[in-house]
Amino acid sequence: MNNILQQIRRLFQQKSAPQEGFVREALERSARETNSYQEWCSNNLEPFRLILQQKLLAEDPERRHDDFFVLQTPSTRGFILQQPGLHFGQRNCPWVFDWLGEAVQRQGYYRQNADVRSWIRENDVVEKLERRYFKPRFAYDEGQQISDQRFGNILVEHRIMDGQTTEIRLVNHIYHDRAWTQALPFRDLLEAMLAQPA
Repeated sequence: MNNILQQIRRLFQQKSAPQEGFVREALERSARETNSYQEWCSNNLEPFRLILQQKLLAEDPERRHDDFFVLQTPSTRGFILQQPGLHFGQRNCPWVFDWLGEAVQRQGYYRQNADVRSWIRENDVVEKLERRYFKPRFAYDEGQQISDQRFGNILVEHRIMDGQTTEIRLVNHIYHDRAWTQALPFRDLLEAMLAQPA
């Protein structure tokens, strides 16, 4: 139980980072990185998609490894992939992160922002946090005077310490006011993102 509480805190209570050594830049992939990613998707995506599908959609928590943590609360839903290098291999982790962002966009979302933040931590460890923030494509019902939030806003993050991925997470925030439709179930989002491509 203590492990679950620690994971919940890590998912939704980020400690504020010291500002020393903080750098924020736009997150952009070079042409070479983009080509490598596209080649990876063509040749290597399927086993990683299946791992995510089996672990994140497992009905029985016993079938879900502790490194694949899913949380659903009334306002915030999400998952954390802890130590993804152990499950996917370090070199594949950036591509898993990129693919999750594309999978979100396929659900009727657009990328509002993408950045990378860097800090110098104790013992000169460099921490980088790549983030992509997605919002649902605008759909307003004039008759009901309400906007469709689909699943709510979605943030995908990739945490890197000294060049090694330590965590990939997806956080889904829901609107509760009357200006928005009720959010679709989080499991529906996961199932749609992780479905086998047609």
